Amino acid sequence: MKKLTYILLTLMTIGIFSSCDLEKMPYEEMSDQVALSTEEGLYNATLGNYSFLKSEYFVKPFHYIPEFGSDNVALSGSTTDGLFYLYNLQRNKDNGHLSGLWGNSFKVIIACNKVIEKAEEGKSSEMDNLIGENYYLRAFLYFTMVNAFGRPYAQDNGESLGVPLKTTSDPDEFPIRSKVSEVYAQIEADLLKAETLLKSEKNSCYASKEVAQALLSRVYLYMEDHAKCIEYSDKVINSGRYSLIQDKDYAEYPVHLPEDNNETIFALRHLTDTDLPDGNPSWGQWRPYLTVGAMYSHIDGMGWGEMYASSSLREVMNQYPQDLRHAFIEPQFIEGDNGKIRTVQWTEEFYDENQQHERYRYVVKEVQEEEVDGTMKYYFEEEGTKTYVEEEIAGDITRNYVMLGGEKQYAELTYKMKSRNGYPKYYVVKCSRQEGETQNWSPVVSRLAEMYLNRAESYAKQNNSAKALENINVIRERAQIPAYTEVPEGRTILDVVLQERRVELAYEGHRKFDVFRNKLTLNRRYPGTHDLGSATAVRLEVPYTANEVRCYIPQREIDAYPVELQQNP
Repeated sequence: MKKLTYILLTLMTIGIFSSCDLEKMPYEEMSDQVALSTEEGLYNATLGNYSFLKSEYFVKPFHYIPEFGSDNVALSGSTTDGLFYLYNLQRNKDNGHLSGLWGNSFKVIIACNKVIEKAEEGKSSEMDNLIGENYYLRAFLYFTMVNAFGRPYAQDNGESLGVPLKTTSDPDEFPIRSKVSEVYAQIEADLLKAETLLKSEKNSCYASKEVAQALLSRVYLYMEDHAKCIEYSDKVINSGRYSLIQDKDYAEYPVHLPEDNNETIFALRHLTDTDLPDGNPSWGQWRPYLTVGAMYSHIDGMGWGEMYASSSLREVMNQYPQDLRHAFIEPQFIEGDNGKIRTVQWTEEFYDENQQHERYRYVVKEVQEEEVDGTMKYYFEEEGTKTYVEEEIAGDITRNYVMLGGEKQYAELTYKMKSRNGYPKYYVVKCSRQEGETQNWSPVVSRLAEMYLNRAESYAKQNNSAKALENINVIRERAQIPAYTEVPEGRTILDVVLQERRVELAYEGHRKFDVFRNKLTLNRRYPGTHDLGSATAVRLEVPYTANEVRCYIPQREIDAYPVELQQNP
């Protein structure tokens, strides 16, 4: 029977255990039978499984799917890279990022299966821990896969199709797609098994009992089993192994090594010397261009800097100028002869006659300052008419606006910025600067802040607003913005929780999933090249019922599979 390349186990890596150092080295053609017949071989195979997760072909789709397909980002141009289709949600069936995710994930899943089959449970605590790591890795990969290629569990209780469940190393077994609920059941079983086998350790580069519990917290949240979500969030929070980092340390979160960060629970640890993507050797010193962070920023001459923080996200964040999380977004200001040039800007809708549909753009006006009734105000002048930038204070929130045609237009008082194709450059630096290197970064899978947010959402859905606000306020106070004393008028407690999740977990692989699993509409009525194309193709609003909620399975994988794999509609 035909053997698929994605399920042929070719473990090409072993790890050298030094702190979190996972170096990639060839196996020297050692067979599986020999490699997995000793404890050392099982150990090296497990480190190889971790190493696969650092591959460019896993890390990019792991990040791109939930972030580039969300309302947190705005692309400033078009590109032939498959990321463009993940961004504009105009799917294609030949996307290299999706092929990389599918192929690499199943390789590692089968590698995990081999270790689980070969290792002897109960032989020693070390061997049990090793087996637990492979159960965790398998669950993590299936969770990543089912969220990419299946509908959110909460939309239909998992009745739609997910991904094939491969839980053996049998090369002649080709399972069809399982239901989302069946995949989640396997994920839950694997994580519960891992929890019983893993040690409690604070090494955020490898699976531990708390790492399994943290992922269970999210799995139960996605399944809407809120009692269990709260239980597992409690386990991690009350373990005493983690703490929210504060002040400047928090504002520099991406710079810290995961193992030195008391908040990080699990991260895909990247080493500067060995884990910047290899790509074509001719890239040489330009390898940082191949990283996730390179799309978001151009730092010290490295990076494309083409995907910016959206005006939609920034409008939420700008309500609190003191919010520490502004540190993760760096506006690229222009310096004039006398320093930065003051401007006011907003977004407006316009009708594109060539594209035959509505679009959005930035409006930027340079402003001057003058005293009006004893108060200094900024204004811009056109055709002899002055338009003033006004300030509105509601509770603890301050917003700026201008009056246009008798209507209030909320605006941002800022400085003149560098731009690309008319889009101001709001660099995202949450995926850059680890160890001072421009575009090095260890993607965070789980951290303590998420546990508070998971717990808050579950309390909100149990109609326990007081407990939900209590958890939200832990996050807000750390960000140095006012705590809530009650649910703001005109909003629900779930609105409050999801907004805080959006800001706190931005650019960490949550947003698209958070929108659609909560049966919300993705609103992208803001500037960015997702509005390019014909009127019938552009999706400025994407309802949770849309086919675009889930990715196509790569056609090459369907064509190569010996049994029928049903494509997503």
